[in-house]
Amino acid sequence: MNDVALKRKPQRVVFSSQLPAALAAALQAEAARTLEPAGIPPRSAPEWGEQIFSERCVLVSPTGTVDVDAFVQYAVGALGVYVEAAAAAAPCDAEGTQQVRPHIRTKWQRLCTSAALHTLSSD
Repeated sequence: MNDVALKRKPQRVVFSSQLPAALAAALQAEAARTLEPAGIPPRSAPEWGEQIFSERCVLVSPTGTVDVDAFVQYAVGALGVYVEAAAAAAPCDAEGTQQVRPHIRTKWQRLCTSAALHTLSSD
């Protein structure tokens, strides 16, 4: 991590489930660069996954190695977009961390519950 990032003053965080516009645009550009040229159509979430996956989740049904390679390129590129955004962001203050923690816990519990229910219904 660079010295500039370490010297940033912690900022107050306001919880929002919306991505910043620049981050959303960068992710869309990454999909346009990797998935669209390969002709990989997006797929909808299965019924059991509707409560788990956000609208930002990219779901695909690869049909061959070209599709898999394109999706891996997208995943690596998207991760790079998130890493760059995180490196550029100021850290949140203690109060902001406490504000966000319950939202993360709730989403994690919903994920675990939905996954468990799906596993039980598949047996």
